[in-house]
Amino acid sequence: MSVEQAIDQRKANQRHVDMIARDIEHGLDMEEHHDGYDPEYPDELMSGFDYLADALDFEYIVGSDREFKSARVLVAFGGPTIWIDFERKAVDLYWWGDRATAYFNNDAMGVEEALRELFYC
Repeated sequence: MSVEQAIDQRKANQRHVDMIARDIEHGLDMEEHHDGYDPEYPDELMSGFDYLADALDFEYIVGSDREFKSARVLVAFGGPTIWIDFERKAVDLYWWGDRATAYFNNDAMGVEEALRELFYC
């Protein structure tokens, strides 16, 4: 891989995590073909449970008191691997030796709350 290709790949990786962080922060619109779509509310955001329906895995972060603290969600693997870490409020991408991270401040869809509910059910 040339230097230019490596730089382009790093930029693409950063754009990818930036997009996911933006989606978490601002939410995703419910798409018309989605099971939860309601034509009376076309601008409704996807719920945290709807977002998790496409997750590949999640890992809970649990305190010594066995209480839910936070979680990580695996949204891609095998090239690149991408985790959304709700404890750090970060999206982390790993691919070979490259890494990219983007941060978010808000969880507009309530994904972490959905993870909390799943933990306790």
